[in-house]
Amino acid sequence: MTTIATALRTYVLADAAVAALTTRMYPVVLPQDPAMPAITYQYISGASVVSHDGPTGLENPTFQIDCWGSSYSQMDALFQAVRKRLNGAKGTFSTLEVQGIFLVRKRDLYDNDAKLHRRTSDWSIWNEEAV
Repeated sequence: MTTIATALRTYVLADAAVAALTTRMYPVVLPQDPAMPAITYQYISGASVVSHDGPTGLENPTFQIDCWGSSYSQMDALFQAVRKRLNGAKGTFSTLEVQGIFLVRKRDLYDNDAKLHRRTSDWSIWNEEAV
């Protein structure tokens, strides 16, 4: 069964502009001493959509996608490629029907210990539930 997390990762990495910058997209955390640039993603929240008649088969998860780079410009270039790929995207992702993906918020951070720039972004996704 394809989950929205798996479908999202596959969809992002299938983009030529993203793939030209990185093929590294990890769930939740970066591995130790990662090559840069890289992407992490994680499920933040969400719920199944129900009506008075019961479940609709639709869900609305929020995913956090972080773009990482050794420099600010490297991180920003990766984020711009991911943003162009995802914002407003819809269609069949692997085997799941996605009605729309929308950027909710973004913010820049710097990890002093790792010496890495990061742009973290939250994405609202409307998709059919994987069953």
